[in-house]
Amino acid sequence: MKTKLLCFLCVTLMILSCNKENLEVHEELSSSSELLSKKKKAKTEKAETPDDSDCKACIVIDADRDPWGAIEPAGNFWWSLDNTNDWNVPSTYFASYGDGLTFTECHDGTAHISGTSMNNNGCKVTIDVWLKDKKSWAEWSADGGGHKKEGTAGNASNSEEMYFYIIDSEKSTIIAEGNCVDYQNNDITGTYSVEQRPDPNDDSTPNFGVHVGPGGANFDSNIGAYGLAGWGWLTDNTGARVWPIDFNFRIKCPPPSGGGCGETAYAIGNSDDEYTCFTDDPTLNANRWGWTIKMEETVGGATVKTFDIYAGAGQCDVSKGAFVGTATATYENGTVSIDYNLADGASLTEEHFYAGTNKYPTNKKGKVTLAPGQYSIGTGLSGDIYVIIHFGGVCTGGSTPDAG
Repeated sequence: MKTKLLCFLCVTLMILSCNKENLEVHEELSSSSELLSKKKKAKTEKAETPDDSDCKACIVIDADRDPWGAIEPAGNFWWSLDNTNDWNVPSTYFASYGDGLTFTECHDGTAHISGTSMNNNGCKVTIDVWLKDKKSWAEWSADGGGHKKEGTAGNASNSEEMYFYIIDSEKSTIIAEGNCVDYQNNDITGTYSVEQRPDPNDDSTPNFGVHVGPGGANFDSNIGAYGLAGWGWLTDNTGARVWPIDFNFRIKCPPPSGGGCGETAYAIGNSDDEYTCFTDDPTLNANRWGWTIKMEETVGGATVKTFDIYAGAGQCDVSKGAFVGTATATYENGTVSIDYNLADGASLTEEHFYAGTNKYPTNKKGKVTLAPGQYSIGTGLSGDIYVIIHFGGVCTGGSTPDAG
């Protein structure tokens, strides 16, 4: 009807003078069309730039590069200055400068590395690197992607706990200023674009992407700490790939009340003879920390046990971690149920529970695994059993257990 009305008005305007009512109708329709156009434009702009409420900004912590020490100083950014494998040259490592780096992750599958780093020669890099196409390990590996494990923490990480991104070369830049020189003392200051390395579109090379998760900072000795590793090229204004770069850093996400986020947490048993730390078990040769807890069956009734939960307790050292609550395991009728209560200021995004007659879970191939994504609670259980209670994406408020 609106189309017919407009046509009628146009004809009327050509033949007769419009009355006031028709003009008002025309103006109203034009205003409505204009408003609709503005709404569509606003919706498009929002999709291109995520709203702050849909993103989480986290602090970047330099990887300690343990155990290489002086030849590989702590840093978050590596820039090969001779375009080869000069990773034993201290000036190739850049550490937090000024406000340092920020890692921001958004719900639309993008992330952003931004801020400044500086090397020991006074070369400052301003990093504005965007990541896109977030995928789980199942999605990533199904597309042919790999997981590059190296260094101290990288070799101990589990692919199933990682998320993978690709560097968005259309949006990413790095600006170098100050005393920036290559191995021949040539000035290399300037603005560079950033591409993924190896090229994800080259079928002849592996596709590692940028991985994020527990143990993600390959060259950091804090085993299991949340972090990131990624590889790229700096390209010049002709598009030529001129310098290889790496990112390696830990990630801490403080909530408004303090504490940290992105941590891994496990429940610990109440006595030494009740639990075993993964890293202390000679049958495992594990680098991942956490505890398996023994529970005895109560014949004709339920076995109920309450355990403390600790986040960030690397090497099973609770003095390094934060108490985040308690978990209660109830063993009855051949299976186990888990309830938990979080401390004030604590929150989490993932939960994984194991219960079985074996000390540790096994994967589909029957091999022992500690990857939380493989955990399940058995049925038809009897006799002594073991439980593992894991939480991921934990935010802590810096709380400690109540005395007594």
